[in-house]
Amino acid sequence: MDTILNFLSDNILFLGYVAITLVIIVPQYIKNQQLKKWKVQWPKTELKAIFKDALGNTWYTFENPLKIPAYRGIQAEVMINQADMCMTPKMLNTYISTIKECLNRGQIIEAFNYFSRVQERTNMLGEETTLLNLAKVFFVLEGEDPKNPKPEFDKKKEEVFQKDPNARAFFLSKAFRLMNDATEFSDNDILKYLQENRKQEPVLN
Repeated sequence: MDTILNFLSDNILFLGYVAITLVIIVPQYIKNQQLKKWKVQWPKTELKAIFKDALGNTWYTFENPLKIPAYRGIQAEVMINQADMCMTPKMLNTYISTIKECLNRGQIIEAFNYFSRVQERTNMLGEETTLLNLAKVFFVLEGEDPKNPKPEFDKKKEEVFQKDPNARAFFLSKAFRLMNDATEFSDNDILKYLQENRKQEPVLN
């Protein structure tokens, strides 16, 4: 037992990086192969109005969300990957920093608890931040160029999500359904699930 503990203590950082690779990178590579259905094409851009928020903005969706303009499609690929992992790069860096702090303090068990949380997170059906980022790509705000998304419209959408709870709930549900076969879930079920996940992540809140 002492030999095993000494080995873990001497090699904990190396083992930590190996664990992150096995938990995140390998499963994500496999999942990415399954996401090839999201085609980046140059279709005729056809939009339909789906929502009007409390700030007076009309929102639009693509008639076929699998065929969106190419430049927007590139951003969509990135956001799909993050929504699939339920984690942004900033979130992952927060986890890694927390794990390093635990290891530096000799808190091996706590560090591995955070490794487990990273793994559990990649198996979740959805997470609020990454789903809202996905919604910003797949849903077009009034006055926005559907072929060429701009940062200023992302900021405007974020403002709507912060000020209009109904808009936030509507697009969380829509983004969740883009990522999952959720026909058996009501919108209330989806929102409750996402809220519970958020409560269980004190490191990120």
